[in-house]
Amino acid sequence: MHLPRLFFWSMCLLGGWHPTLSHAREAAEAQQAIQAMPIRQGVDRMKKAALEFSLERAQASKAARMEADYRACMDDIEKGLATPATKMFQSVPEKTQFVPARRPLWEAKNNPYLTALQQWGEAHLAKEEAPWPRATANRVVVPGLKTREVGEELRRYLWLFVNPASSLRGDPEVLKRVLRRANAFIDAALLNAHPGTKVKTEIYDQFATEEGFSGVIELLQAFPHLLMPNQRKQWDAGLKVAFDSLWPQMKRANNWNLNIETARMVAVLHFGYYYDKKEVVQKVLKHAEATLAKMRPDGGFPYNGESNPSCNYHNTLVNSLTKIYDLS
Repeated sequence: MHLPRLFFWSMCLLGGWHPTLSHAREAAEAQQAIQAMPIRQGVDRMKKAALEFSLERAQASKAARMEADYRACMDDIEKGLATPATKMFQSVPEKTQFVPARRPLWEAKNNPYLTALQQWGEAHLAKEEAPWPRATANRVVVPGLKTREVGEELRRYLWLFVNPASSLRGDPEVLKRVLRRANAFIDAALLNAHPGTKVKTEIYDQFATEEGFSGVIELLQAFPHLLMPNQRKQWDAGLKVAFDSLWPQMKRANNWNLNIETARMVAVLHFGYYYDKKEVVQKVLKHAEATLAKMRPDGGFPYNGESNPSCNYHNTLVNSLTKIYDLS
């Protein structure tokens, strides 16, 4: 422990100064600096949670012998400590229009859906969640189709964190859970694309893609300055890999396997707005129109092609079309 340096950092933080260090601090010292942060308003608690997560990720990287990632995380913590909380969580109207989770509800009072979601969040927060390890070329963190569950949790936690009607809006622990799940998708995208990866994560399952990558992008659209440089570089790389994997398939989609195609189109639409690619946005909207044209007189949709409807897949398809409508 370097008490003189810790005292210096504490004084700088309390005084609003922005010190710099010539090298990344070690985990114990970083933890003390984070704990010494002055908490004047809610946004300071959010910043503290983001930095605590960065330290958690640094330690997980070190445990996985990812020395470069460890150093990158520690460097980001140093930069994060010197970044005003208001800047980290500053919104940009041109981007937040593509974050449906931020939009006010038409009716919040006595809303059973809001009540159910908040009860879900409170029940999960009542159980402590341990830090997640880093995925590696030989180990997945999210096995099998649990990616669907993790993606859904990401979107739920994100909604609870940003929506004006949520009783958990701005909750620091909710933010940590959002970041754990978002990073799991980014890590998996990068690892899956690496030729040396021996075990891959099912992030391109249609329902995992629909929720997971949509959630990652909505978080970035909601808070464009949240990530520090090294983490942002990693997320940018992971999203590019995911888009480059999804778009060629979806560009050729022909409205035959409706539930699979439409679920992936939800994420593709997020990518289209995020990258400002009109061709991508138009493809998704045309797909939605062509799919709606297949609706039967009784309101049912075929499972695929011109087959009979399937109750479960009809429901998932309607859910995906609703998300496309809501986003566009």
